[in-house]
Amino acid sequence: MPASPTADSGDAADTGDAADTSTYVSQFRRQFPDLAEGKTDAQILSDGEADCSDMAASWKMVTPSMGQRYSLGSSTADQAVLYNIALLDMFALCPAR
Repeated sequence: MPASPTADSGDAADTGDAADTSTYVSQFRRQFPDLAEGKTDAQILSDGEADCSDMAASWKMVTPSMGQRYSLGSSTADQAVLYNIALLDMFALCPAR
């Protein structure tokens, strides 16, 4: 396992296969281009994995830490974006719990 995992290797065993994680990253970039701008595939994947952990720990779909992670606040528009990120996380990245 490489010291610095990318979307194609490393953490793929933790969240699914490499194709699943690659699909997640490409979907995130397509659906949230402003949030993805300047981030590596590994950073996007790491943020998504952190989202999965936060949701599992809190039993909530959106958590304050997710808002901080993406620099989104409590406005209705920002909350809608966070819910859309959470849906992508749950269906494309988070392991079945």
